[in-house]
Amino acid sequence: MNSIVINVGNSNIRFGLFNGDNCDISWVINTKPYRTADELYVQMLMLYQTYKIEPKEIDKVIIGSVVPQLTKVMSSGIKKIHGITPVIVDRTTPSGVQAKSKQMGTDIYANLVAAHNLYPNRKKIVIDFEQLLQPAV
Repeated sequence: MNSIVINVGNSNIRFGLFNGDNCDISWVINTKPYRTADELYVQMLMLYQTYKIEPKEIDKVIIGSVVPQLTKVMSSGIKKIHGITPVIVDRTTPSGVQAKSKQMGTDIYANLVAAHNLYPNRKKIVIDFEQLLQPAV
């Protein structure tokens, strides 16, 4: 089964093509919060052509986003390309992990779920450095 996992962050949108648990291809584009569904559709198709990805071979698309205005746009572009509704990951997504903070971003929640599944029955500290590593402009 092939899946595309998309992380929509404040600075970048990261894509990963997974075959099971293996990430075969990944790429990054800049986050532009007012991009239209058509712009994302064209950009994604160009990247698919570059990496020789056939949209019909993708069984599942998963989106995690901390940019709400892009979540619907990204979802619309995915539906147009793949003909499937993507799974939108947020704090309400069933996972076996209970978020204790209502302010926790989707990105940190997804990291917490990953840590929970990778290291069961162990205490964990999850730190996300995306914004900390961005140079101030």
